[in-house]
Amino acid sequence: MAVLTVEEQELFAKYWGKELGDEFWADVSAHYLKSNVLLPLPVEYNTQNIKRVLGMLDCPPGKCGLCCRYQKTHVSQEDIRNIVNNTEHKNIEVKKDKDGYYFLDGSDGCCPFLKENYCTIWEHRPFICYLYPIQGGKPSVLNGKQMSQMVIRLYCQASIDLTRKLIEIALENPDFMLLPDLSVIYKYKQPDNADL
Repeated sequence: MAVLTVEEQELFAKYWGKELGDEFWADVSAHYLKSNVLLPLPVEYNTQNIKRVLGMLDCPPGKCGLCCRYQKTHVSQEDIRNIVNNTEHKNIEVKKDKDGYYFLDGSDGCCPFLKENYCTIWEHRPFICYLYPIQGGKPSVLNGKQMSQMVIRLYCQASIDLTRKLIEIALENPDFMLLPDLSVIYKYKQPDNADL
């Protein structure tokens, strides 16, 4: 568990016991936008919830493109075949990292398929892009039961807005999602040049 900074402690103390309204979420956006923090959500990580959560994501194409601004975008061999077989991009420059994983080189600061904030391969984008801003599951325990808790990357406004929706739904209907003990806040700081 990462320790909250003094600034984060002050942010959460300011709203402790109060309704998390527009002012709170404006403060969250001001603090966490482009922060690369991974935040466990009150949602179990499973196929059904992934579809449900991604269905709530409001991110119109061309709006900001922050989700594509990484130096490395990891791809599978299946992702590469899908792009080559279904798009005009027949010669994709793919590299391998020291652990043997393939990635698209975005050394200029963004994915090579991002043009004017639009993904040029949207229908055939890599699986990791399809899941964004979900970053997988974190082993967790709720009421003595092992579970995998969904983790979201707080990086763009759409991911922060999605987090707000999920927390509001969880607070209104605890049967909809698994609500963790909110007295303990977990977060994982990613390096500023973290890969997608």
